[in-house]
Amino acid sequence: PPSIITLGGLPERLLPEDAEPAAGRLETLLVWASVLREAEDELIRAVVPHPPARDDWPGWWALSEQVTAASDELGAHRLLLADVPARSGHASDLARWEARSTLAERYEARLREQGRADRHRARLDAIASGDCRSTQKIVLLGVADLQPIQSAMLACLDSPVFALVVADESDAE
Repeated sequence: PPSIITLGGLPERLLPEDAEPAAGRLETLLVWASVLREAEDELIRAVVPHPPARDDWPGWWALSEQVTAASDELGAHRLLLADVPARSGHASDLARWEARSTLAERYEARLREQGRADRHRARLDAIASGDCRSTQKIVLLGVADLQPIQSAMLACLDSPVFALVVADESDAE
């Protein structure tokens, strides 16, 4: 029988079988909260001017959710936090993005220690190596828009991809 998955779960299904498992959302948030909490005062203040107290775990959790959301938004567009400083056109934001980039390196190192990979890095690595894979045909049902990362991963595949959408018969192709 076919496997039915959401579009959000598709990228991880296209990663190579021998790839390090990508960290799930909970792991990601826990590692980010820990990395942020352990950061030096100067570094964390570059990210957020008034960081939570060291024992304010809900505050660190909320901050990790914000950083993860930014990482997810960038990842959808085939970027990592580390890519932003070189692309930032605003000098006022540069220190904040450089601090985030430094923290992202620590986050990825912590994941590697646990035998996990950042899901955005894993996706980009699979695209760069042309190593996206699927052993089955992929049928996209009612998908209005793909994120750039999803499109790039699907473009790497050798297996067929079909998109079924509601359209006039004249637009069938």
